[in-house]
Formats: sequence, C-alpha cells, structure tokens
Amino acid sequence: MPRALVAQSIPILPEWMWQRVFMAIWLLACFVATAAYTCNLVSIFTSITYPSRLRTLQDLADSDYRCSITFNLCKYDTGREE
Repeated sequence: MPRALVAQSIPILPEWMWQRVFMAIWLLACFVATAAYTCNLVSIFTSITYPSRLRTLQDLADSDYRCSITFNLCKYDTGREE
C-alpha cells in the first residue's frame, strides 16, 4: 500500500509495530499537506482579483483614472415638447 500511495519504492517495510504506525501517520500527514497545498494553488490561480474601490476623492486623484463630466448624456422622454 505505501508504495502505491506515494508512487515510490520502499525496499523494506518496517517490521516493528511502532515503525508501521509511524509510517502510516507520516504518509497520512504528507497526503493531507499535499492536498491542502494543491487546493490552495488551485484557488489562487482560479480566483478573480478585483481592483480596489475608490472610496475618497484623494483615492481618485491618486489613481490612473480620468474624470470627466458630461451633461445631457442621456436623453429621455419627459412628456413635454421643447
């Protein structure tokens, strides 16, 4: 079983019971650490990072955004003729 789990050859399996228990705990700990590391890498590379929001006028001044003010950008029907 340990050979198939880690895909490496172990020439001599432990003979003493405490060695086998230690080996089982070690393999389980390695498996959990590897799975956690792999899951963290997957979550880092697949998550979308959004830019930080502008909260103050100073944030807008410090950013690379251009501010423009336009009037009559949207025309809508008010019901009266001009």
